[in-house]
This record gives sequence, structure tokens and C-alpha cells, in this order.
Amino acid sequence: MFGAEIGYWGVANSMKSFNLIMKGNIEEELSSNEVSLISASLYISATIFALPPISERILGVMGRRKILMISGLLFAVAYTLQGIAANISYPASKAVMYTGRVLLGIPVAWSVLNSPAFLTEIAPAAHRGFIGGMFQFTLMLFLVLSNGVGWAINTYHKNCPDCFQWTVWYLVVLGLIVAVVMYFSNDTPQFHLINGNEKEAENILFHLREGGDEKETQKEFELMKTDIAAEKKALGEFSNKSLFQGFPLRILLIALFNQFLNQWVGMNFFNAFAPRIYGKFLPDMADMLSFVSQILQTIGAMVSAVLTNRFGRRPLLMIGGATLVLAWGTMALLGDTVIHIPAGRCQKITACPTIGNYTCDMLDLDDAVFASKEMAFESICGIDYNATACDLTVGISDALNLNCIYTGDEANAPTASNPHPHFDIKYAYAMVGLAMSIFFIYGATAGPITWTYNAEIAPANIRTQILGYAAACNLFFNGTMVYLPNIMVVYIGFNAFWIFVAICAVGVGFWYWLVETNGLPLEVVTQKWEEKLNCKYTDIHITDIDTDSSNNDEGEEMA
Repeated sequence: MFGAEIGYWGVANSMKSFNLIMKGNIEEELSSNEVSLISASLYISATIFALPPISERILGVMGRRKILMISGLLFAVAYTLQGIAANISYPASKAVMYTGRVLLGIPVAWSVLNSPAFLTEIAPAAHRGFIGGMFQFTLMLFLVLSNGVGWAINTYHKNCPDCFQWTVWYLVVLGLIVAVVMYFSNDTPQFHLINGNEKEAENILFHLREGGDEKETQKEFELMKTDIAAEKKALGEFSNKSLFQGFPLRILLIALFNQFLNQWVGMNFFNAFAPRIYGKFLPDMADMLSFVSQILQTIGAMVSAVLTNRFGRRPLLMIGGATLVLAWGTMALLGDTVIHIPAGRCQKITACPTIGNYTCDMLDLDDAVFASKEMAFESICGIDYNATACDLTVGISDALNLNCIYTGDEANAPTASNPHPHFDIKYAYAMVGLAMSIFFIYGATAGPITWTYNAEIAPANIRTQILGYAAACNLFFNGTMVYLPNIMVVYIGFNAFWIFVAICAVGVGFWYWLVETNGLPLEVVTQKWEEKLNCKYTDIHITDIDTDSSNNDEGEEMA
């Protein structure tokens, strides 16, 4: 569901019919601040509702299955509001759109909090990387679907005043389908054990492992019981205060930094604004290129699911981080050397003069851009124009201030006599190729693996709380990702990408330091981190050589 939201929004916020909802004028572009604010409103709401002091009151009682079912219903309601916004007049349409975006933050928070944990807890250790990777794969699958729907609508109905709604209505049905599927599903064995329902937990685990070795399943269940009992003994009565000290605090900080890296390696800047960015390089192919990029990210997620159990989490994360450094660095270097952005805000003509002997007939208004308002007036009204006598109307050309960029020397910049900047096609293809490589690399590494890894390292009794704060952190930084880089590109151009280079480089070092979790039972992962951090959590340690906890002499040792 979250993937469907990202895919739909990446195209929808650049549609002309979206301008009508938000500005009351199909030709009036939103400013970078306006685009950033409506995009970030969802993440502000989601961050709040993912925080454990709020989410734990609901999730800890209802469990993962019921909350995902409710999330599906809330998705349907939120998308219904956004669809309605296309059918009512401005400014009511703007208010309803904001309401739908803010409401959507609630199910986004609960789904990203619960889905990775749900998959991690039901998966066998040997296949946990693959099954955990399905979170990102299915996210990407629906992202591609939504992006493709938006691309088709924006391609064949570009000037349609209310076609924004058709990017939304089928998502209402998707939310309802999720609610129905989760209604007929089961909760995880760990959730039932934590809540004292041992028999139910055992039945669900054996159902999940049906067809496998029953002795191994029994061993897995006994190990699960032992670990959860030890955690309860170590923690006593849980309080949020106990989460902010000792071993839980260290694991929480690791999870939070992982989620910071998940966002600020830069991918979601492209996810949110790909059509706007591609629109400058290859304008006739912008929506199609965005769609292809999302397919590449989906392929990357599938590659990750297959390779993560073979090569481990750390190597893939390090390779991904290093490759992202090269990709972002090359884009930033091109922006420093051969790609130029004129000072000030790029402008376009939104209405031709209605008085005097002035005309726009000589210009293609869809393509003509100007480095300043003065340049636009000079082009139409003459060098000695009088703004009173020439009532030309101009506005910003695009939210990211990219329409005036050019390559080479200043002779290729837009002028009053030739308001069509020249952008060398070879650099256009280079930038598009680098962007697409980032989509694939992120999809295969930092995108899915950080979610799986955090769910693996969080101890069972405090998994919901740790993943709650981690999800809130992810959503907060997702909000900053769709807000800050958008504004930075306006003022410093592609130099903004150097920030992603630095963060990816830090990520490589951090991921090198992590404990490898590949193939280990979740209970053993905790012990590995106790050793790594030199910080005791429970008195019961279970070896990864013999995990038969049904016999205290064989499967556990007292620390």
C-alpha cells in the first residue's frame, strides 16, 4: 500500500489537474515550498502515529494482523478524499487534498511499522532474507503499477482538468482488498507468546511450517519460548523508560541510524520527483522514464531477495553504499562542470498581453523559459517595455528550477530573443542513465535490507517498540527527503547531490561495522549483538551451533 502511494504521488504531483486542485488554475505551477509541504504533510502525520507512545497503545493490544486490516480501511478512506478533491472547486479542493494526505499518514505509519516485523517473525531463519525482502519487492511492485497508471493518464490526458482522480480510485479498492486478506490471516507466534497464548502460538507456528520437519519446528518453538521468557525476566514490566537504557538503547540507536541512511542515501528524492527531473533532460519521455526507473528498482528488490541469503546483509549494503557514492558523485560532478543553472528563478509566460500591440505568436509557450521576469517582459514587450502598458503575466516555470538549465557556455543559456536553452543530448542520457542506476542499486541494497535487518536485531519483547521508533525515524527523514532536497536543488542546483555522496560514504563504514545476521535464528542475533556491544541483555544465551532449548544443558548457557 505504501508502494502504491509513492508510485502514484511521484507522477500525480506533476499533473496539470493537480495544479487545479491546489491553485485553482490548471496552468499555475506550485512553488517548490508548496510541493514540498503537501508532500511532507503525509510524513509529518505518519511520524507522529508511528511513535510507540501512540502506536503501542493500539498495536501492542491488537497485534500485527488486526492493525494491518485497519490500515487497509484507512488507506481506502484517505484515497477517497484525495479522489473527491478533483471533483470540487478551489479552495475546498486544496483543503480536502491536505486532509486526505494527513489521514493517509496513519496507515502508512502502521503498515511500515508492522509489515517487516510480520514477515520476519513468520519466516524460517534459512529464508528470512528472501521473505523479508518481499516487503520491498511488493512495495516496488505496486509502486510500478501506480506509477504506470499515472504515466498513462498524464500521457494521453495531459490537459484534462480532473484526471488526477483516476490515479486514485483504484487504490481505494486496493486498500479494501488488503483489509479483507488480513481478516482471514493469522497473527505471528511471537505476538501470541508475548501475550501468554502459548497454545495458539504453537498451532500457528506448526501451521506456518506445515510440510517441514516437525522436530525442527518444535525446536524452533522451544527456542522462541526460552528467549521470550528470558527477555521478560530481564526487562520486568516493560516501560518506555527501559527502552532508553543499556542494551535496548544501543539497538534502538542502530535501528534509527539505519533508517536515516535508508532515506538520506537519496533515493526517495527521485521517487517523489522523477518526472519533474527527467522532464528537463528528455521532456517527451519524462513519465515513461520514471516508469522504467521504478521497474528497475523492482528488479533490484527481487535481486536483493535472492542474493541476501547467499551473500549476507553486510556485503550487499556495503557494495550498494559504495556504488551510490560513485553514481551521486558523478551526477554532482557533471553539475559542477558542464551543466549550468542561471541565477534566480526560471520563469514562463502564463498569460499573454491583452492590451497594446504585443503578441506571443512568435513563441512556443510550452517550451519558452526565461532566466528572470525582466527577460520575459523584454522578449514580448521590448527592451524599453512599460509594465503598465504591457500586461504580460509570468510565473515560475517548474518547482525544481530546472527548466532553464543548459550545458556548455553562456551562449546556450535562455535569452529574450531565444528563450530555449540548449542541453546537450549526451549529457541528458548520462544523467538519466546515472539516475536509473541509482534506482536499481537502491532497490537491491539499502532499500529492502535495512528494513529486514532492523526487524532481525530487535529483541522479541521490544520489537514493536524499537520498530515503532525506527519507522517514525524513517518517515520523518522521508518527509525531510521530499522537502529539503527539493528546495536545495532550487538554490544550489546539483551541488545538493554532494550531500548524498557524503552520507552514502558514512553508510559504507557503518554497514561494515554491523553484525551479520544471515542464517541466524533471531534469538542468536541478540547474543551476537551483546558480544559486539559488550553489553548484557539477558542471562540466557543460546548457541547458534545447537539451538535445542528444550534441554537447558544442551541449548542454553547462563551468562
